[in-house]
Parts: sequence; C-alpha cells; structure tokens
Amino acid sequence: MKLTALDLRTFAAIVDLGGISAAARKLGLQKSSVSRDLAALEARLGARLFQRTTRRIALTEAGEVLSAYAHRVVEELENAEAAVSALHDAPRGHLAVTAPYAFVRHILAPRLAAFHARFPDLRVSLVPTIRNLDLIEEGMDVAIRVGDLPSTSLIARRLAQTQVVLVASNHYARTHGLPLTPQQLNRHSLIDLRTTATESRWQMFGAAGEVVTCPVSPKLAIGEPSILLDLVEQGVGIGAVPYIYAADPITSGRIVRVLPGFHQGLRPIHAIYPSRRLLTPKVREFVDFAEQCLREHSSGVISAHAV
Repeated sequence: MKLTALDLRTFAAIVDLGGISAAARKLGLQKSSVSRDLAALEARLGARLFQRTTRRIALTEAGEVLSAYAHRVVEELENAEAAVSALHDAPRGHLAVTAPYAFVRHILAPRLAAFHARFPDLRVSLVPTIRNLDLIEEGMDVAIRVGDLPSTSLIARRLAQTQVVLVASNHYARTHGLPLTPQQLNRHSLIDLRTTATESRWQMFGAAGEVVTCPVSPKLAIGEPSILLDLVEQGVGIGAVPYIYAADPITSGRIVRVLPGFHQGLRPIHAIYPSRRLLTPKVREFVDFAEQCLREHSSGVISAHAV
C-alpha cells in the first residue's frame, strides 16, 4: 500500500470542505471520480475514513489520524510549488480579496490603479463586506480585518493599528455645541459603531494615560463605518469611528474631532490568509500593498512595527 500526493490532496479537500461535491468543485474533478478515489483509498488502507449520514460526513478515528498527516503533506506541496513559482513568476492570475466596505472605499480604491499598473497580469476580485467570510469555503485568497480577531486557524499578519475617535459635523457643533469632558457625552446625540442601539459604556483613553468610563445611550447604531460617517456629516450626531476612515473628512474640514485629547482605544488591522508558511507572489504583493496604503493614508495609523 502506497499513498500518493493525489490521494492526500483529495482527502484533505473533502475534510476541509465537508463533502465530496465541494471537494470535486475545488479540485476541478467529477464528483463520481472523487467518490471512486476515496473508496479506493479506504480499500487500500483497510479502514473507513468518514462516517456518512444523509446530511453530513464526519471523520472516523482512522480519518482523524490521516487528516493530520495529509494536511502537513499538502501544505508542504503548496509551499514547494509557491517557492519555485516565486523564483520567476510575477503576480498573475486571479486574486480574491475581502475587506470591510469602508476599507475598500477609503484605503484601497484610491490606490488600486497604481497596483493594476504595476501588475497588469493580475485580476483582482474585491468583496466589500463586514461579515467575516470563511476564506476557504468562499475561495478567498486574503482578507483585511479591522478589530480584534476571533480564534482562527488562519494566518494573520498585523499591518497597523488605528485609534477609534469621536467626530461630529460643523453644523452639529454650531447647533448643539460639543462636550468638553467625556462625562458630558450622554447629553448629546450619539452614533455607535455597532449593530444594535443599546445602552452601553464607552471607555475613553486620555493622552496622559487616564481612562474614563462613560455610560451612554446611543440614538443610532450602524455597523458600517462609511454610513456612520455619512450620518455624522449630515449633522445627526457624534459618532465613534476608526481614524483611518475619518482622516480625509477631518483633513478637508467636513467634520471635526470631538474630545481630541481622548480616543476609544486602538484597533488592530490584519491581513488574514489560509495557513501556509510561504505566501504566493500575488498574495504577498497585495498584503504589502495594503500595508503601504495604510502608511500613505494618514498619520493616525500606528505602524505594526511600533507595537
């Protein structure tokens, strides 16, 4: 009995994608062909690798043992392929990227023309969403995420950090005035960067290291920073938003900082990609590009090398 690289690739794809049909699509094979290959593999091993039901498949004990080895072998094969191609290949083909809409709109989109001019053989698909997509299941090569990361088996590279700041329009400031201390925030119309407008407690961090906890009752909540900024510019209220998104309207004078001596803490900015020690050229170049975009965008970005 000898296991082949094809055996292990097929088996690992079934495990990762949770079924034969999905694995066949990823591998570009017929479902019947993948089924036969799995049956032949189980016959050679003399053990069932999956427990099948009408709705799902689950690894047997033998499958769990093989899975650990299969994924290591497949990862090393991908590393070897990427290492060889990186010697002579410029980024080319298709690159699928997901990032928050606000990040695409404010950070990436103004600079994508230069990226395309540098890599004309690379086709980029951008999926703007705040939803944390499953990169493997959705076929994504890289994701940009702003904020703390959930537990994940994927690889994360920290690109930078940004403060969360409070902003308001000039019209709001003239009409309602602005708070002079964090304790005065709850006298104002507040817009929270969340999905539910509920009573909350905002922590405000001062330049001297002080931390002030403020009970607040936001009038509005929206999980999309770009829409929050639109509402702020319309004079709806004071909003809390990562500085990377507010930098341009602050610089242009369309909005102003509120309590400029305070912020709501730092939010990390990561690039996430499927687990592999050696990145493909297209992913490596895009992640470097995203990091450069952040450096160029505003002085409110804190370099990852400074944390």
